Amino acid sequence: MKPLSSLTTVAIAVALAGLCGCAAGHGEVRVSEVDVPFEMGSSLHPVGSASVKQEISDGGEGYWLLPTFDDRDAALENVRREAPDAVATLESRNFWLGPLSGWNWGFYRDALNGCADDLGGGEDVAEQVALLRAFFDIYENDDENAAIVDRARREGLGAVMADLPDQSTLAESTGQGQ
Repeated sequence: MKPLSSLTTVAIAVALAGLCGCAAGHGEVRVSEVDVPFEMGSSLHPVGSASVKQEISDGGEGYWLLPTFDDRDAALENVRREAPDAVATLESRNFWLGPLSGWNWGFYRDALNGCADDLGGGEDVAEQVALLRAFFDIYENDDENAAIVDRARREGLGAVMADLPDQSTLAESTGQGQ
């Protein structure tokens, strides 16, 4: 068996690096702090305000990450106050949930998403369910943003472009659009 030439070895190394995302071709991913208010629907106003707080780039154009609540703990407390019947119904249907908190909110979201109905209880509870769904859509963004940044740092910005929010829609929601 004939040994590989150094040129062949380099070609194989470059090909393997490209497959694992280790190849050059993307710059260092940077996360910058921004403060861009995000306009939520009026039903979420009692829960709290939200904004886009981070932008990601690799030395070129920057892209906003998902909006998050400005005070995450207060938003959780406020949603418990604004949607007490929906929260209580979810808890009673899923005895293992315990009171809605910062560590079990994902279980509540999953239980809510697994419901085939709007939890019964009439129009008031249906409105509370809609509030909870909208709340979880924003509340989960802290974790989503962390996952996007982590993946971008490992695989490059191009690997997460599909995970980023639509920048033009986000700009309209922040009042930054044309």
